[in-house]
Amino acid sequence: VVFDQFCSYVRAFGDGRLADLRSVSVSEEAVFAGHARHVSLFTLNGTFFGTLALPIDVPLVDLIVTRDHVFVLTPTRLFRASAPVLAEP
Repeated sequence: VVFDQFCSYVRAFGDGRLADLRSVSVSEEAVFAGHARHVSLFTLNGTFFGTLALPIDVPLVDLIVTRDHVFVLTPTRLFRASAPVLAEP
């Protein structure tokens, strides 16, 4: 569910793809929704864009995206990967 700065409802997105949601991070290009073992990618207008599989053997705890990297925190480690290059489908 998306609200504006005045707490007014704007829209909802995810279409059932946000079960077991653990973390959300927003970049200049996309919304990254972190789940236990993968990340769902959405455009800024809420359209599903794709999935990033996480090569981890324990569940994701938190996720943050910078211009160049995706950081994934698990209960035991912090992983860093290059941020995916996103282009509108």
